[in-house]
Formats: sequence, structure tokens, C-alpha cells
Amino acid sequence: MKKIIQTSKDDFLNVAFGLLKPSNTLLDIGCGIVPHAYVHHNVYIACEPFEEYVSILRKNMEELASAVYLDSCVIILNEDWKSMLEKYENYSVDSVYLIDVIEHLPKDEGRSLLMKTEKMAKKQIVIFTPLEYIEQKTLPGKKDAWGLNGADWQEHKSVWTPSDFNSDDWTFVVCKDYHEKNNIGEVLDKPVGAFWAIKNIKENNERNDILENIDIQKMYEQTSKESLLRKEMLINKINDIEQENQNLRKEITELSERNLEELKVLSNTINEQSKIIDSLEDSRGYKALKSYWALKEKIKKSI
Repeated sequence: MKKIIQTSKDDFLNVAFGLLKPSNTLLDIGCGIVPHAYVHHNVYIACEPFEEYVSILRKNMEELASAVYLDSCVIILNEDWKSMLEKYENYSVDSVYLIDVIEHLPKDEGRSLLMKTEKMAKKQIVIFTPLEYIEQKTLPGKKDAWGLNGADWQEHKSVWTPSDFNSDDWTFVVCKDYHEKNNIGEVLDKPVGAFWAIKNIKENNERNDILENIDIQKMYEQTSKESLLRKEMLINKINDIEQENQNLRKEITELSERNLEELKVLSNTINEQSKIIDSLEDSRGYKALKSYWALKEKIKKSI
């Protein structure tokens, strides 16, 4: 019998996260630009088909690395789920995550995906999806909710409920009013529910590990090189800005010193000119006074 746990919105995530298992390897299919760091995994493998999302995912992983993935090996694959699972379906990871993924596939493709993940996962499969259809709206310019060009990837093509999962090995954590807004933040007419589907798988020692068939060292080195390159570019940019600031400070200092010297020269010039003007005014006053007394004496004599 299926185990269904009904929760409030406040308890929804805490209850689901409490059922998740840490593991050695996690395959996160269709993660978009947001890695799902719910519990610790020694090796995190992200499988994302849309190249624009992959480039941003790499940057987001770098920002999270110091806090969440400090001791984890991170591998990012630019592949769709079909090519990924066809290539490695005879091997396995410990856990497979499908977070907000199956609703973006037609129902038959979603079922095929679920069947294939069960061939890969050693310990656990984790799914998150809405309980009802939610229209995925676009931003101006037909951009997706992240402002990127992945609107076609965000379209919902199927609706899932716990009844779509045939096996009784699944545990469902359900919240009937989880989504209050749509993908671009608009308030919905009424809340839409969502659920977690979590399947714990019995150990099968005959299964191999996917890491035996992925050149993990090559991928790790490639990721490290790209990270180092971006870090080097950032450091060079910071150094360039710092050099520009130093040059600017130097120019300001030189300009200030030059202006101060020019002000001193100007001040001295003004003082000298003031003295000359004072001297001229004194000289003109004296001559005017002499002319006045001469004219006065002339008038007296004429009388």
C-alpha cells in the first residue's frame, strides 16, 4: 500500500527533506540553473540539456562550492535524459533526482524516464512535481522566468498524481496548496498543490557504479580548468581595475599639487598687481592734487 503523507505548506519541505538519504553519487536530471543541494553527496552529477542553462549552472555551482559542495566532486553534463540514460542505463548512481522535470514531458516519455531511472538508482529516486497543470508564462521577449531563452523547455506537458506511480515502494509527501504564484510571480486564482515522490530501493550488489564508466578524472580536470580560467579572468579584471584606480589617484595627486602651485603663483601675481594698482592710485592722486592747487593759485592771481 502506498504511503501518503499530507502536510501543511510550512511543514512540506522539512518532511520531504527528512526522507532524503545522503549518498556517494547523485544524478540530478534537468536541474536547470539551480543545483539541488538538499543533502550531502560525495559526487554531484548534473545533467542539463539546454546549453544556456549549463553555462549559468557552472557559475552557480562555483558560488555554492565553498559552502555546500566544499568536499564534493561536481560533474556537469550538457546532455538530455534520453542520451544520458541510454548511455549508462546498465550502471547506476546511488540517487536520482527529478525536481520539476516530469511535468515538462509528455506522459509516455515521463513513464519511460521513471522506468529507466529505476535501472540506475542504487538507493533512492526523488521526484517533485505539481498536482495540477500550471501554465508557464513568459517575460517580455519570450524569455523564461529567469530572463533566459529557455521558455520552450519550461512548458508543462503533463500532470501527475500519486496514482500514476504503480509500485507500492513509493512514499508521497503531499501539500494541496503549495503553489500560490505562477512561474513569473503572478498570484494564482487558487493555490495549486504539489508532491514529492520518494522511492527507496533495495541494495543490489550486482549493479556497477556509473563512475566506473565515466572518465571522472577528465571531467573533473575540465571543470577545474574552466573554474581556474574564470577565476584567473576575474583576478586579472580586479588587477586592471586596481591599476586604473592607482593611476587615477596618482593623476589626482599630481593635479592637486600642480593646482596648488598654480594657485600660489596666481596669488603672488594678484598681490603684485594689487601693489602696482595701489601705487598708481597714489601717484594719480598726488598729481591731481598738484593740478588742483595750481589752478586755485591761478584763479587767485587773476582776481
